[in-house]
Amino acid sequence: MDQNFLLTTLILAVRNQISRRDGEYLSEYNLTYQQYSVLMIMATENKKMSITSLVNYIGVRQPTMTGIINRLEQKKFVKKKINTVDNRRIEIVLTSKGKKIVNKIDPKQYHEETKFFEVFSTTEKKQLTKLLSKLLQA
Repeated sequence: MDQNFLLTTLILAVRNQISRRDGEYLSEYNLTYQQYSVLMIMATENKKMSITSLVNYIGVRQPTMTGIINRLEQKKFVKKKINTVDNRRIEIVLTSKGKKIVNKIDPKQYHEETKFFEVFSTTEKKQLTKLLSKLLQA
């Protein structure tokens, strides 16, 4: 089997496994992993963000991010605001309801991620992080 095909297949299999695992507990909150990721990034950054900056963090296309933001806004987890300097730009703000849901989910997410990656040593995690980052920059 071609090494590149094998790597692609393994990366997709890991992605699918993470999606299934996260989907199980995030569905309790009526959230997808992408929606939760946006909330988590916004909670971590603790500032207004543009759709473009969120696209860069998550790695999805602009129309996909617009849909994610619209659904989060319907759930009242985020709010869209017009930029005061440039009224053509829209900024996304995490609401108090959004902060509460992140604080509620975060311990479970941390536990699941820790459990998932415990097969790696600290050195292996650093190597994997470096390799995956390099792949994303290619």
